Amino acid sequence: MFKSHKIGLARLVLLLLFNFSCQLVTAQTLPITPDTIIVNGKVITADSDDPELVTIAQAIAIRDGKIIAVGNNSEIRGMAISGTEVIDVKSNTVIPGLIDTHLHLYNNALGFPWAANFDPQLLNIVLTVK
Repeated sequence: MFKSHKIGLARLVLLLLFNFSCQLVTAQTLPITPDTIIVNGKVITADSDDPELVTIAQAIAIRDGKIIAVGNNSEIRGMAISGTEVIDVKSNTVIPGLIDTHLHLYNNALGFPWAANFDPQLLNIVLTVK
């Protein structure tokens, strides 16, 4: 009985290893598909501190709120599947997210009557995606 137990355990270990290796191969070969792609833009990547070296791309692919690829229109369009949302920004500029957690822009603008107080519309920033 002890011998058959060892054989059974060895088979189980081999089966588990085989199953695990198949999952690894499958996971590595499945393409990552975007939920959304943005095309026909001037995508400023901010990939360098030197403004002269910053890459300007045409398109980006997004999955689960994260950028998964940056490239030209044909590369990124090639990643799309049915159901992928395609946003054509019509040569407009796309920039990385800007977060001003301390509201410096707003607070500083209020202190300069010649800026924000001169034109109240300057206090409103409207972002639209068509």
